[in-house]
Amino acid sequence: MTNLLRVFTILLCILCTLGCNSPDDTENVNQNQARSVPLLNAIYKYKVDQGLFPTDVDVLLNDYILQLPRTVNGNEYQYKLSPRKDANHFVLTFDMKNDAYCSFRSDLDDWECGFGLDH
Repeated sequence: MTNLLRVFTILLCILCTLGCNSPDDTENVNQNQARSVPLLNAIYKYKVDQGLFPTDVDVLLNDYILQLPRTVNGNEYQYKLSPRKDANHFVLTFDMKNDAYCSFRSDLDDWECGFGLDH
């Protein structure tokens, strides 16, 4: 099942890349993923220190990160913690054009990209 999920994730990323309007869009995806690294590092460091992922990224400010990164378009990354107490994972998302998005899922430890409003 895990291999099937990884294949699905890869296919979604390929579809996202193919659905982009220009090479600049693909570069934006790469840049936005790279810009999120300090935030992802802060989230994981918080979990090491506190035992759980943060409920909100604002709690990371000052102790774990000096400022929250923004996407290349100046937008904030959207952070959602799993609502299930027994499933401690999160999703970090940035939106793109045409209802496309990319999300880092901590339960997969990977990025997935797709289309639609349900992300």
